[in-house]
Amino acid sequence: MALPLDNFHVGDFYESKDYGKVQVIENNGSRNVTIKFLNTGTVVHGLQRGNVIRGSVKDIFVPSIEGVGFLGTSRNVSRTSAYKCWKHMIIRCYSENYHSSRGTYKDCEVIKDWHNFSIFEKWFDKNHIEGYHLDKDLLIQGNRVYSSETCCFIPAYINALIVEKSKSVDGCEAGVTKRRKKGSQEYNGLYNVTIGGTYLARTRNLKEANSLYKEFKTLLFEEVADKYEESKMLTSEQADKLRTRIVR
Repeated sequence: MALPLDNFHVGDFYESKDYGKVQVIENNGSRNVTIKFLNTGTVVHGLQRGNVIRGSVKDIFVPSIEGVGFLGTSRNVSRTSAYKCWKHMIIRCYSENYHSSRGTYKDCEVIKDWHNFSIFEKWFDKNHIEGYHLDKDLLIQGNRVYSSETCCFIPAYINALIVEKSKSVDGCEAGVTKRRKKGSQEYNGLYNVTIGGTYLARTRNLKEANSLYKEFKTLLFEEVADKYEESKMLTSEQADKLRTRIVR
């Protein structure tokens, strides 16, 4: 009795589990099969015969992340740092569930080339620094598009430092809070000014409090830029962008 592997030939058709029918176009060994997806014309190389027979094959150009991102490679990349970074970027921009709790990303987008993971991966491998975060708006403040021209990797502290508050609360800008009476939620007429939980000043004038926060934050940008550039944790361009950043 012939085994399934014995009846495996160029020109044979198989049904994949999720991407429709495929045709074998090259058979160069049990671990080197090339197939073509009939629905899209995508050609995938280097597959195992058994996976083709079982239908455990993926059309690498069909979006699999939020209806937008696709792999563009037949390699198993799900555990790589590049893939995790890429997937999170796509989710931030296109997941309605993510936007329900993080609405600040609702109008963000990823350049079309980066919808293809294999293209993003090349940029990632060239630019990634271990422990750094992918950032889209240090180089261009207010930028909403992820691309090779607008993105860079920066230290986690810098990434958190440049986050901009989306709205004021009770007229208080970021870093300004109403001071409450001890043991009560009742406002006592004073405003606290803080950055990252560090107390900086207190005043009875809301306009002054908001102004003080912006002044302190601007000085902090300058100090941190100098420190991180000197230690080579930021490039000169990145440090200059941080020094001249406008506190909003």
